[in-house]
Amino acid sequence: MDETGIMEGVGVNGKHIASVRQHGAKKRRWALVKGQVNRTWVFIIECISAEGNYIPPVVIFTGKTVQAQWFPDELTDFVKWEFTSTESGYTCNDVGHEWLTKHFIPRTNPGTRDWRLLIIDGHDSHVSDEFMISCAINKVYLCVLPSHSSHVTQPLDVGVFSSLKRSYRKFFNEFSYEDSGSAASKRNFLTCYAKARSEALNRRNILSGWRATGLWPVDINQPLENPWVLKDPPPASDELPRGTPKKDSTAVPPETPHGGGELRRRLQECHGWENRDIRALLRQAAKALDKKNVELAMTQREKRALQQQIEELRPKKRIKVVPDQNRRFVQIEQVEVARGIAHFRETHKPRSGAKPVLELAETCLNL
Repeated sequence: MDETGIMEGVGVNGKHIASVRQHGAKKRRWALVKGQVNRTWVFIIECISAEGNYIPPVVIFTGKTVQAQWFPDELTDFVKWEFTSTESGYTCNDVGHEWLTKHFIPRTNPGTRDWRLLIIDGHDSHVSDEFMISCAINKVYLCVLPSHSSHVTQPLDVGVFSSLKRSYRKFFNEFSYEDSGSAASKRNFLTCYAKARSEALNRRNILSGWRATGLWPVDINQPLENPWVLKDPPPASDELPRGTPKKDSTAVPPETPHGGGELRRRLQECHGWENRDIRALLRQAAKALDKKNVELAMTQREKRALQQQIEELRPKKRIKVVPDQNRRFVQIEQVEVARGIAHFRETHKPRSGAKPVLELAETCLNL
C-alpha cells in the first residue's frame, strides 16, 4: 500500500512546437505553446498484492468537502472507488485509519483465520496507535519499510507508479492547451486517471514491481544490487566484460520523432548526411513536420476553447456531496444523490410558500 500525488495538469510549463535559428544567431530559439497552469495536487491511495491483484483506489482531493461537479457525467468507471477531501490535500491519521478499517480489511478478508501482511512506509498515518491496534485486532501483520528506501523496496514505486503517471500524461495531452477551472480540471483528472489506471495497473507491472524489489519471490540481492543503492559507478565502455555488445552510436532510435529539431538531430547520426540533396530533403521534411505540429496544436486549442465555452453554459452552483454518517469516504452513490438533488432544484424552483415542500422532497431523495 502506498500513496502517490499527481498534478491535475500535465506537470510542464509548456510544449515544444518548433525550433528556429535566426540569421546570424548562435543559439536556437524555441517556439513554445503554454500548457496547463493548474498545479493542484490530488493524492491517490493504491494497494496491490503479490498475486498481481489490486483493490479500488481512494482519491484525496484538496478542499473542505467533496463536490458533485468534480465528477464526470459518466460514473461507470468509478463505482467501486472512494473519495474524500482534506484541507491540505495530503493524507492524515483519520484517512489512513478509515482506509484500513473500511476499505482494505473488508475487501481483502480471506474468510478464514489466516493473517494478512500489509507492507507500508513509515508515514505517520501508517504507524499511528489506532492504525496498529486495528491491524492487530483484524489479524494484519505490518511490515514497515526502512526510511528513504521506498524507491528501492516499495513495489508500487518500482513497478507501477512510473508507468501510471506516464500513461496519465499521455491521456491528458488533449487537455494540455486548456486553462480550465477547478471543477473542469478535476473532471479531466478523474477521466484521464481512470484510463491510465486501466492501462498501467496490470498484472505484468504489478508482478515486476514485486520481483524488482526482491519482496516476492524473496531475493535479498535485488534491493542490494539496485543502481540507486550501489555506490560504485558503472564500468566504462572500454572496461565492459568480454562478449558484451557495444552500443552503435550511429543507430537511429526506433521512436518516432515528434518535431523538426528532433528529426534533424536523429538523422544527423545516419550515414549519407553529407549528400546535399539528402540534406535539402530532410530540411523540407522537418519544416513540414513543424508546420503540421503547429496546426495541430492550434486546432486542439480551438477545440478545447469551444468545449470550455459549452461547459461554462452549464449551471455553476456548487453541489456538496454528503457522505454516510458512519463513513468518511464518499462513494458514487452519494454523488448520484447530490446530482439528483441539484437536478430537482433546477426543475422545481420553489414558489412563494413552497420552501418546506422542497426541503421535504430533498430529504426523501437523501433517504
